[in-house]
Amino acid sequence: MSISRAIHLLMFVSVLVAANLVISACSRGKQAPDFPILTYQSGGVLNAQTLNFSSLLHGKPIVLNFWAGQCPPCRAEMPDFERLSKQYKGQVIVLGIDVGPFTQLGSREDGRNLLKELNITYAAGTSDDPTLPKQYGVLGMPTTVLITPSGQIIRTSLGHMTGEQIEAAIQDLLKAS
Repeated sequence: MSISRAIHLLMFVSVLVAANLVISACSRGKQAPDFPILTYQSGGVLNAQTLNFSSLLHGKPIVLNFWAGQCPPCRAEMPDFERLSKQYKGQVIVLGIDVGPFTQLGSREDGRNLLKELNITYAAGTSDDPTLPKQYGVLGMPTTVLITPSGQIIRTSLGHMTGEQIEAAIQDLLKAS
């Protein structure tokens, strides 16, 4: 790798880390905004075709992952969310929300097709509220928000998370709940 390319990569990573710190600090402690969910698949959690996010806030913490059907980093982390949704079943709710139609990264059909292609079974859907990404500070894809059972946001992470990072986040969420 050339020195110029290494410097650009280091600058990009620095900006990403700084953005994560700012986003997380700005959202920490805030109440998670309510929004309508249009269900793609229930994952044993979503009990209607259309429901409000607030109806899920009853007893279990939520790992809310904003993704898009044509987002390569989203695709990369979804299998880890799938594995951990099964590992922590009954302890946390993993909920994927497709915001591709609002971010120009895919249609609802693209989102459904990605779930099917990757054999993702956790709760997933989309919304018809175009302000949703702004409400949650989604500045890049994917974005993951950790929410306590009472609806308090404890952390927001911008960008791809590894399985180890997701598991550590779930552990933090369980401790905070």
